[in-house]
Amino acid sequence: MKCSRGVYLLVGIFWMMGAGCESFESNPPEETRTEYSMFVKDKMDKLRYAHVRLIMQVQQEGLDTKHQTILNETLDDLTQRREAVKRQIETMKMAKGSDWFAIQFVMNHDLEELAQSYDQAFVQIPG
Repeated sequence: MKCSRGVYLLVGIFWMMGAGCESFESNPPEETRTEYSMFVKDKMDKLRYAHVRLIMQVQQEGLDTKHQTILNETLDDLTQRREAVKRQIETMKMAKGSDWFAIQFVMNHDLEELAQSYDQAFVQIPG
């Protein structure tokens, strides 16, 4: 069962409020922000590479119109979702305290779901 990003955001916020940790009250340490930023950059680079590979494979396969249409729609969807994650990254750069942790929680889910979607898109290519 899939949940929307909003559900994950709310769960993350409630979890942090219930944790009672003072560390969530303050900004995350710069080291944490930097490490997570590097993790996200690496993940986005891999997704960008997967996107390019998918486009190249679709072009090389000489697919029939039906499969071409389906894969083009899939590529459009994946592009929109990648752009949404990029907007989350920009929002996260300005976030402080518990907001940063809540965005991190949602972004982890979105990055994983996006990676799985790319894997599924490769499976859709016949041959």
